[in-house]
Amino acid sequence: MQGTPGTVRAERTLRVALWGSAAFGVLHLLALPMMMTFDGAEYARLARSFGGSFFAEWDYGRTPLYPLCLRLSFWTLGLQPLGAMAPNVLFAGFGIWATSRVVDSAAGPRAALAGVVGLTLYPTFIVYQHSILTEVSSFLMLALLVLALAWQPSVVTRKTAALVTCL
Repeated sequence: MQGTPGTVRAERTLRVALWGSAAFGVLHLLALPMMMTFDGAEYARLARSFGGSFFAEWDYGRTPLYPLCLRLSFWTLGLQPLGAMAPNVLFAGFGIWATSRVVDSAAGPRAALAGVVGLTLYPTFIVYQHSILTEVSSFLMLALLVLALAWQPSVVTRKTAALVTCL
């Protein structure tokens, strides 16, 4: 680590805040209930149909990635609310991390710290993490796209590859 003692302390505080955000995500995953909507029930039904009659039951207005993530979560954690909410909490954690990387490179660790705390404690974001909807995964994809756009690699083809991967 290089820099002034204040910058080193701010970077360390940012890392602690990111770990605290992850711990808070696990805490509210275990403590708060799941919210099921009509769309959420449809995603759960599509997740259960993966591997069997998936294409016969498929609704082509929905992307297959989110039901696939739900299916993997159901396989890992069981067909229960914890298994349904875990992908969204995981997506939120990675999205907060990606956003903090972009803000850290653009405005410094103190601004990134404020963003991590704000996103972690934002009530609407917490509610969406407990809904079986694609909003949190959309946040992750947008955060990864912005991270790829803000990335300054030494070789230009690496940035092109990162952007193609995000799209």
